[in-house]
Formats: sequence, structure tokens, C-alpha cells
Amino acid sequence: MKYTGKINWIVTLTVTVINLSFLVAAWYGYSHFGEPGTFLGFQCLTWGLFLFMYFIGGLGITLGYHRYFTHSGFKTSRWFQFVLMFLGSMSLQGNLEEWVNNHRHHHRDSDKDGDPHSPRHGFLHGHMLWFLYEYEWPEEKKMVNDIMKDPMIRNQMPVSVIAAVSGLAVPYLIAGWEGFLLAGVCRIGWVQHVTWLVNSWGHTWGRRPWPTGEDSTNTHLIGLLALGEGYHNNHHYDDRACIHGWNWYDLDTTKWVIYGLEKLGIIWDLQMPKHWRKDRKETVGA
Repeated sequence: MKYTGKINWIVTLTVTVINLSFLVAAWYGYSHFGEPGTFLGFQCLTWGLFLFMYFIGGLGITLGYHRYFTHSGFKTSRWFQFVLMFLGSMSLQGNLEEWVNNHRHHHRDSDKDGDPHSPRHGFLHGHMLWFLYEYEWPEEKKMVNDIMKDPMIRNQMPVSVIAAVSGLAVPYLIAGWEGFLLAGVCRIGWVQHVTWLVNSWGHTWGRRPWPTGEDSTNTHLIGLLALGEGYHNNHHYDDRACIHGWNWYDLDTTKWVIYGLEKLGIIWDLQMPKHWRKDRKETVGA
């Protein structure tokens, strides 16, 4: 990876506006605090919309962008691929080509110079500063050559725009400007920060049960907030596995969604953790 030293102003201004929305939401909540039928100044309907869209948008990232498109953790049909791409785009995650490229470089060069967002260069760098600059990948096409053969991904931009607009318009149509603010803009900012915490917190604090040679950790808090992505040390130990929480008490919400979708026949050929497969073979052999 090579930084050009130039600020990506479109990304920087977008992120700035989204984060300023938290201040607007705090002012709005303070102004309406204590009103009947509200929680922290917002209607319960609006909070329900926030949680619902946070959940489906988060799944678009964890289940779609990450576990399916980047790591091929399972197989699915064409229509569901489109759904996953649409849901991920609702949280302004950018195009899949760049997202997958960044993440595959992260795995190949984790916590080394080629890692785009290692917190070894500073916690804030690993969290969000890394993508505010323009940079070049000398082998970008090589890292994403497989997914760029897909015309749906090559022509993602119109879908991303419609998804992003939908993520703001639907809350507005249901709950007005309050819905636009909390379940629309603030929800996007919340999902983004939770996703970035996997890169920053997930390589700084937590448990490291597996010898992966880098700083990835397992953290229940990030597991809860990021729908299971907090078991990052597990993931770096076996990045093909579509299951990240390997203990019964791990808070991997996406894991249970995967199990449900498999039962419904929507996804199949799940890539399970390699030590699970090894233990199963040894049991059968015995």
C-alpha cells in the first residue's frame, strides 16, 4: 500500500457530516427529553427503526461483505448475493472491490507495513484515519480478480446509491425527520464506528487464544456490537470459517443467522472452523 499524501475530501466530508449528526441527535434528545412515549427524547418507534436497520445493515457487512464476498464462507443463490450487497451498501461501506481488497491486504499483511489499518500506527489510524487519505495498491486487481469477474459487482454503483438513499428515505417516511436523523444518519455512523472498532479495538485489547503472529483479539463487547465480528483472533486463525464465535457463550449473532438461513436452504456449503472438522474426523476415525 502506498499513501499519496492527498486527503480524500469526498470521504472526509461525508464522515464529518455523519459524525456531526451525533451532536444534532444529542441536542434533539435533550430538547425532547422526558416527553411521553419517548426514550432519551426519541419516540420508541424511532428506536425500533434504529435497531432494525442497524441489524439488517450490519448483516449486510458481516454476513455479506465480509464472510461471503471476501472469504467465501458459504455458497448462496444469485438473488441473495444481491440482497447482501444491497444491505451492506445501506451503511455506506463503499464498493465491494475496494472493501474486499482492503480486507484481503489486511489478512495478508496483518499488523505489518502492508496492513491498511493496523493500530500499531496509532489507534485512531487503525480506527478511521487510514481511509481519509488517497492511497494506491500496486497489485489491486490481483487481490480482487475473482470477484471482479462478476458483472453485478463491477456495476455496483447504481445499487449502492439506491441502497444509501433507501437507508435514509425509509426512516423518514415512517418517522419523519426524527427517523431520518436517528435511524438514518446516526444509524449509519453507529454501524461504521462499530465496524471500525473491529480494526482498532480488535487489534489492541482482548484475549488471544490462537497463535496467529499478529495482534488480533477476541472481545465479547465487540462481538455483541458487531454481530459476532469481535472474535477477531478466531477469524485470523481460520479466515475461511463462516462462524467466528466458537464457544456456546460467544456473542456471534451472525452465526445464528447463518444456521437459520442454512435450514431454510438459502445458503449452503458452510465453511466450518478447521479445528471442528479435525475433531470430527478424529471422532469418526476412533
